[in-house]
Amino acid sequence: MKRDTLRKNLGIPEHAFHIVSAGEINKNKNHRVVIEAIAKLARSDIYYSICGEGPNRKNLETEIKKYGLSDRVFLQGYRNDMPKIWRTADISVFPSLREGMGMAGLEAMASGIPLIAADNRGTREYLIDQENGLVCNAASADEFAKAILSLYENKNKDNDMPQGRRIQLKNFHSMSLRQK
Repeated sequence: MKRDTLRKNLGIPEHAFHIVSAGEINKNKNHRVVIEAIAKLARSDIYYSICGEGPNRKNLETEIKKYGLSDRVFLQGYRNDMPKIWRTADISVFPSLREGMGMAGLEAMASGIPLIAADNRGTREYLIDQENGLVCNAASADEFAKAILSLYENKNKDNDMPQGRRIQLKNFHSMSLRQK
């Protein structure tokens, strides 16, 4: 399926800047900080898809309505087609308060998508700020807004981060094989 068709199926316009997060919808995954960041940016062409289900869904729905983002922030539910979903994304955001490893972040990076993540034990294993992604304080909507805006404003420019992602993931893969 083509990227534009996939986007349309998700409710994302063709020329929108699409942010994707994947993970259970619970307080630890911290999706509300990204919703707040998007509200601060006040750009009508930034869309956000959260893929997952969980006990915090009603709270996120309330946050989305509170900020007037119901037309641009979507709770996509549990998805078993994340490789397709990653293809619709311009960036991925992984805002968890804490993580063991953070496979969704690794999957996004492996898909070639720029990653913004919260600074936590799991993401420190593979994400280096400004080298292969952007790292933010998990509690700071301002830092997430700044990081999103940075990638939004540079979306059509070549940068060194994709190469940095490949190098880091290759090193991570090699390290994990040695540990087995």
